[in-house]
Amino acid sequence: MENELTGNSSERNIKVLGIFIYGITLRMQAELKLMKQLITEATEFLDSFVAAFSTFDGEVVARLFTYPYLAVDQHGNQSVFHGSKETARYFQKHLDGYKSGGSDSCSYQIHEVMQIGALGALLTVTWTLKDANGDEISSWGESYCVLRTNGKMSAHTSIDHAA
Repeated sequence: MENELTGNSSERNIKVLGIFIYGITLRMQAELKLMKQLITEATEFLDSFVAAFSTFDGEVVARLFTYPYLAVDQHGNQSVFHGSKETARYFQKHLDGYKSGGSDSCSYQIHEVMQIGALGALLTVTWTLKDANGDEISSWGESYCVLRTNGKMSAHTSIDHAA
């Protein structure tokens, strides 16, 4: 019985190449599906942050983080929080400052979403604070190292940087 890979070397090479391309196509489709899921989770996490921000309640924002949580500001200053009450106070201070500065809402633009193993991801975004008219007050870049559990993300590290 003759198998499909017999024949002259050109025919054999074309068949092997076809099998190879088919395998690559299947792998790319699987990776694309995983990336779409990752982007969906990232968007849901960031949308949750926007909704939490709109409450101007540090306790609501703190629910999006795991502990210990490490915050690094744009100057490299580091703060570590070991629980939700500490984290809520940290965010409440920022929220109060944003509100007194005229901020009414925030929005984001995703720049990068990168999977880190099965349970982690890195998100890099630009945040924009807006006034009641929707005009920009300020913006900055921030990267989050997040954990992925049960289709949801929670941040355990954030690093502020230039937008």
